Amino acid sequence: MTQKELSYLIVGENFGDKVRLDPEATFTLGRQVDNTIVINAESVSHYHAELSFGDDGWNIKDNNSRNGISVNGEKTKISLLADGDIILIGAYRVLFRTDGGKEENMNGNKWFVFGSGKELGPYNDDEMIEFARTGKITPETLIKLNDAPEWHEAEQIDGLFDTNTEKNQQTKHEQEPVRHESSHIYHAASSGYSETDVGEKVVTCPHCWDKFSLESIHYISRHTDLTGDPVLGADAQQRFLPTRFNAKGNAVDAHGLECPDMACPRCHLRIPDSIIDLDSFFYSIIGAPASGKSYFTTSLIWRLRKILPQKLDLAISDADGVSNMVLNRYDQLLFNNPNHSEYVALPKTELQGNEFTNQILFEGMNVNLPIPFVFKLQPLDTHHSHEDGKALPPRNMVLYDNAGEHFEPGREQITNLATSHLSHSSGLIFLFDPSKDGRMITKCNPEDPQVNEAGKVTNQMALLNEMISRIRRYTGMKATEKYSKPLLIVVPKYDMWREMFPVDLENEEPLKYDEANMRYRLDIGCILKISYLLRDLLLKLSPEIISVAEVFAEQVFFIPVSALGQMPEYDKEHDMIAVKPDNLSPVWAEVPLLLLLSYHGYLKSCLHPLSETQMENMVTVEKYRIANNMVVFSIPGKNERVVLPSLYLGNTLYDADAKVWFKLPHHKYTDAPKEQQQSFWDK
Repeated sequence: MTQKELSYLIVGENFGDKVRLDPEATFTLGRQVDNTIVINAESVSHYHAELSFGDDGWNIKDNNSRNGISVNGEKTKISLLADGDIILIGAYRVLFRTDGGKEENMNGNKWFVFGSGKELGPYNDDEMIEFARTGKITPETLIKLNDAPEWHEAEQIDGLFDTNTEKNQQTKHEQEPVRHESSHIYHAASSGYSETDVGEKVVTCPHCWDKFSLESIHYISRHTDLTGDPVLGADAQQRFLPTRFNAKGNAVDAHGLECPDMACPRCHLRIPDSIIDLDSFFYSIIGAPASGKSYFTTSLIWRLRKILPQKLDLAISDADGVSNMVLNRYDQLLFNNPNHSEYVALPKTELQGNEFTNQILFEGMNVNLPIPFVFKLQPLDTHHSHEDGKALPPRNMVLYDNAGEHFEPGREQITNLATSHLSHSSGLIFLFDPSKDGRMITKCNPEDPQVNEAGKVTNQMALLNEMISRIRRYTGMKATEKYSKPLLIVVPKYDMWREMFPVDLENEEPLKYDEANMRYRLDIGCILKISYLLRDLLLKLSPEIISVAEVFAEQVFFIPVSALGQMPEYDKEHDMIAVKPDNLSPVWAEVPLLLLLSYHGYLKSCLHPLSETQMENMVTVEKYRIANNMVVFSIPGKNERVVLPSLYLGNTLYDADAKVWFKLPHHKYTDAPKEQQQSFWDK
């Protein structure tokens, strides 16, 4: 058989990811869904490369991608392929095979497997034995040989399932990770994020962000003799791809014990059941060291536990008590502390350590992965989506709170993948700490003990630019491409700088009660008003953060937050800055997540009408122009131009300098105010 007749790519771990190459067609590879072969990996560009058949055989050509291609370790722009070539598409490995390269092992047999609703193959004898050994096919799997018209259960094939294997061999086989040593399929799967066959559920690991099918899930052995895992170390229980199940359908290990806990096939870390069952929102919290990320995250979750079920018909619960252990301890310390009159302080989030990271052995290197906080969101029966006739499913909400040092330029290393979650995030929260900014700190309240630490000023713009650089690099975004998900610039420690802010944040209620429908809604008008005022303040003090953020992302909000509701105090006895739990009352700590949940449709939003007094002082902006994603206008009575992103269009804002309310025109694609209220995120 010639290369032209039987050539294909192996693009994933499971045996369904074999792509037959038609010499009459050109195959494009990339992240965009209209590619012939879609590779959903961070390092792969939208239209990365293409495969075509020429006079000499199959050629692969780089399409001026960001990370390029290489064949067998050699960088190339175009290369003629041979059987067994390993191709790197960015950092994603694929294997090129031809039938000629398999003939010595084929023994004349070509096997086909019926899986995922379609015919898969052909496979040779060695591949079929490996599939049987690793559980990729079971005795009940339908297979057929060559061009036979009938399908048979795999258990009818002599020698495919060896029932006489010694127990020690069985133990070895059952506990080893799936590795096809004669090829590079295992490595290709571990370095990429390939989709499985159409219709199969894809799970995203919250630890290493690998995507895998349900059939690839590993289980964690329970018998104490089954220790020593090649990824997690000698003391860890072995992970295995199950081949035996009990009467209840649960996997059992080599010693017959039922094994309910599941693990990622790549990093071997335990995965909560809800991650398997439900889709997830991933949210990244970024900020400088000591910017208050831990206080903010703790207050955020504490507020959500109260507000979501009481007002917004959403239940929130721990999806994994082990992962959330640190955050729950912080919650106990700040908000459920029986010694509420004594000083307390949260410890610093460390770069690594058992409470903050998991260490795995990856490609012969010790790699640290961050421990996520995992929650389950469950719409209640009274949730608005039930009445709308489109009931929303429960979801996981996964938060990442890394040590600030992880985001510093030069800290990114292959052995510390702590910030790789950025490319998978459903929304970004960047904390811009005024106490770390050399200009803002001079205008903050000198009674706050954090002001006295002005010598610890940090270049937060370097962190923001590094975050943007990593996202572009991880996702293959072009330099001119806009980030499509929300970016929230959260300015914490509001109590320190509240005198600079023109309104009292404690009097601003982001949730409005709709008495007619008996529902609470997120007041987008209120949030945009506060966002505009904070943006205006930052333009005067730290303008570069505005331009960098808005050039990068389509939708940028500026949100002030007080995680404590008061300034901390100096504890002389313990020589530390601390708080007393009985005085804590967070302000707007929950708003960033409410805004993100609104973006994903789990909260309804509204534009609350102005009061009569505000209406009397309101002016309408009539002179304006829209340039791409920005609107340029003048506020009547204020002799200077204002430039805002188009997300503010159609809303009424307050200008602190002119002391006037002004209404911006609607977006040219927005019909009427009522419809605009229902489709704010669609503008």
